[in-house]
This record gives sequence, structure tokens and C-alpha cells, in this order.
Amino acid sequence: MSCADARILNLPNLTLNNTTGANFTSTADVRVSGALKLQSGFLNTTLGRLILTADASSQSRILKIETGAGITGNVTYQKYLAGINSTATGGWYLLTSPVAGFT
Repeated sequence: MSCADARILNLPNLTLNNTTGANFTSTADVRVSGALKLQSGFLNTTLGRLILTADASSQSRILKIETGAGITGNVTYQKYLAGINSTATGGWYLLTSPVAGFT
């Protein structure tokens, strides 16, 4: 399966259950506002960007990634911090250390 459309794709949930995987072959953003579930196959976002969104009313999440499934490419995970505005204290908050080299 391939998603080659150049527009932004907004999805409430995304489940991949396809042993051949799925490729985002455009530079479009794919935004998931609910759950990302990887049952089988690899999700390749090398050209585009997978964004797990957050706002005042919802937080997206990654469910268990099953054996034989995974993500390759660019992923952004947003976190909404209630009661904080960008001008009060500079707008940047480090929530975790960088993670690299894990599969």
C-alpha cells in the first residue's frame, strides 16, 4: 500500500495489518489524532512525516507494536501541556532525552 497524495492526511486512528507494509511516498504530513496500531508490516514514512497529534481535548497514542511490525522514517509525537503559554517562560520544554539506534 502507498499513500502518494501531496496533501495533509488527517486520520482519527491508523492500523497497519499488512505483511507487505505501507509507504508514504509523498512529502505530505499524515496526522493521527487517536491510536496508532501496528499489527504486521512496516510503516515507511521516509519521504513524508507521521505526526501523532495532541491538543487540549485529546492525545494520540501508540498501541503495542507487534512482532513483525514497526516504523521507519520520520515521526513527530506531540504533547499538549495545559496552562502553559509560549511567552511565559520561553516556550520550550524538554520532556525526555533523545532516543536513537533502537528498533
